[in-house]
Amino acid sequence: MTGLAVYSRGLIQAANLTALGNGVGLASGYGAFLRNDYPGSTAGITLSGSSNLSGNLSDGLYLRSYGPALVNNLTASDNGQLGPTSTTAWPHTQKVTLTGRSCSTATAHTACSSSPTAPSPSAT
Repeated sequence: MTGLAVYSRGLIQAANLTALGNGVGLASGYGAFLRNDYPGSTAGITLSGSSNLSGNLSDGLYLRSYGPALVNNLTASDNGQLGPTSTTAWPHTQKVTLTGRSCSTATAHTACSSSPTAPSPSAT
């Protein structure tokens, strides 16, 4: 089970999210799954304020967008038992900007990335 899942054809804006300990057993569980990568959409994703997306079975934050993504003050730790990163952006996201981040994982190859990375095959 995912803490927050948003599917939109337009801009996604969220602030001050807390999503801790999502995912049970081998089922995926993202802290926040934000998606607006539909044909024709160029809107972005903005996560403002301070967010804590930690202890989730999959990624803490997963973004899929054809537009730019801006993420401020993100804490994402101990995520990713099924995937390699705490924050994952779909490869078509134009630009991902992370500011004020504090990210780490027990199983991560890369804890936080300011460039888009594809999800691992095991995270699907």
